[in-house]
Amino acid sequence: MKFRRILATTAAAAIATAAMSVAASAVTVTDDTVGGDWGGEATVDFSNFEGFEGDVLVTVDFTTTVDDAHTYWLLAPADCNGWGKLTVDIIDDTLYYQQPDGFINVTDSTLTSIQFILDQDDIASMEANMTPTEDGGWYGGMLFQIYGVDITSVTLEDYAPAAEGGDAEGGDAEGGDSAGSTDGATDENKNSADTGVEGIAVAAGAVALAGAAVIASRKRK
Repeated sequence: MKFRRILATTAAAAIATAAMSVAASAVTVTDDTVGGDWGGEATVDFSNFEGFEGDVLVTVDFTTTVDDAHTYWLLAPADCNGWGKLTVDIIDDTLYYQQPDGFINVTDSTLTSIQFILDQDDIASMEANMTPTEDGGWYGGMLFQIYGVDITSVTLEDYAPAAEGGDAEGGDAEGGDSAGSTDGATDENKNSADTGVEGIAVAAGAVALAGAAVIASRKRK
């Protein structure tokens, strides 16, 4: 009887663990806002990153605006608090690459999806920057600063690179570049778009930090 009880308990624990694993392996966040050029869009709350134990593969689906004013297309993964740009590993840097200023430059207007890898350092940084909210919760996570694109969804998945000796997703075999090499961002054939938004990002960050200070002040009273 005791043996059966142990088996039942073990099985229940295994099922619960498997369920948690599935929940963490694929999370899709559908965006319902239009940030506008240089605005913030597609906020991914930090709770969506909880449960991932390793690096996270991020897939961003979007549409592009093509007209005389939009001849290049940008989206920058950033921390919700302060809009500090996250340096990521790009999966395929032939059609898009991350510029030194943190913006991912999409070189083909017909592209509708990009992928990159967030490592545990990125995720830990977002968690450390979380700020308290008036309702007793916490605000933090990732958003995107955009130009010429409208994000429709963001999907998070466990990133599992290929076994040793095989090609990693988006990387070369032995002696090649590892997945997500951003060397292309400084390649002489890949020019960075002049975003001119440093002031915007700094101002947005100042506003966010000021808001956090007000919240923290209210909490202490």
